[in-house]
Amino acid sequence: MFLKSQEKVENNFLIYRTVDKYVHFLNCSSGRVQSFGLVDGKNIIDNLEHPDLLKKMMSGETFSFLFDKKERMKPKELRTSLLELGAEFSFPTTVNIELNRRCVLRCKHCYIPFSNLNNEKTEMFDNFSVKEIKDLFRSLKKMGVFFVVLTGGEPFLNINFKNFLTEADNQGFVIEIFSNLQNIPDWFINSSYKYRINRFQTSIYSIDPEVHDLVTSKKGSLKNTLRNLRVLKKLGYRVEVASPLMCFNFDSRVETREYFASRNINQSFSWPIVNEYYDGCKGKYRLNISKDQFLQFVDENPDFIICSDFSDKKYICGAGRLLFSISANGDVFPCSQFPKKMGNIRESSVEKIMKCKQMCDLSCLSPKLIDGKEYTYNFCMGNNYSETGDPLKVPEYFTEMYKQYELHKFKKGGEK
Repeated sequence: MFLKSQEKVENNFLIYRTVDKYVHFLNCSSGRVQSFGLVDGKNIIDNLEHPDLLKKMMSGETFSFLFDKKERMKPKELRTSLLELGAEFSFPTTVNIELNRRCVLRCKHCYIPFSNLNNEKTEMFDNFSVKEIKDLFRSLKKMGVFFVVLTGGEPFLNINFKNFLTEADNQGFVIEIFSNLQNIPDWFINSSYKYRINRFQTSIYSIDPEVHDLVTSKKGSLKNTLRNLRVLKKLGYRVEVASPLMCFNFDSRVETREYFASRNINQSFSWPIVNEYYDGCKGKYRLNISKDQFLQFVDENPDFIICSDFSDKKYICGAGRLLFSISANGDVFPCSQFPKKMGNIRESSVEKIMKCKQMCDLSCLSPKLIDGKEYTYNFCMGNNYSETGDPLKVPEYFTEMYKQYELHKFKKGGEK
């Protein structure tokens, strides 16, 4: 449920979900969550218009959680809180919805085949009625989902995008939008209504226009993205930048990082480029940085390589358990990085798909099953599956790079 602003207390930043025997509240401002039994949770809901009464009934800490609105949403803290909530109570809190596969750019590393990017025909979510959109969000809400990522292709190209955005907001979801920011429609820019958008994320490969435009295959694309990034910031939205590391943009990485740091915009690099999602997207390894470049980058960014420690975990990953993804044709995946079809929302309800045997089996895979434990850095079942067909088998390319990393660390230690 979405709690509308009241005359005496502004609590439109507070949303909740009732799942099984608990009511879970999310303060979108702080990114914090708290859970209550059904009786206490209902009591809070019924009295939200009467904060003075609630203040007498509960601890100061709980009252502060419910009513304090000190700052705008923090993407990292909010995501972390929701994943921890889902892990504790065993329900999904996050979903990615791929609204379409069309795009005006032709990025060299894109996981979507050019035949889809070029397709001018409307797709499944373009043709959803308002009722179907409402029903989808009602189902997600019933499951316990708080957080919806709207992506593509380019989501603004979906002719239903305004309806998806409006309905997600009306039903009390926190929203993220992944967009190339080439074009933002006037209805969004000129709207007096501010949607509950946690952040926009866009990809900028280099602050050098020649490099960025080389990756996107469109001259002027960097200029367009930077212009619309400034527009969104002026409107008060948070915008963050993702920069996949490739052979094309490695040499301009420092300049790119400094540009956004000087403007107080969060920017991060990602690695590697893999063969994601759909058939026909093979041979992406050639776009990756070299071994020497990789070692240079991790020297510059020692926190980039994370040793995957499963010693205190019952399962490997939150995919299919805490989060999942719905593709543009309705296929349900364990996550946006894990292209294994579990069902289709045109053939079955999303609730049934999330509870099907193959999804449960995958989400319950034990860390004890992982081979090659000495090289389980940045372990990702989705990347493994995309490359090897086995979520537990790390691709040789990864293991070779991690071996070089281990050797590099040893040599540096020896020198010291």
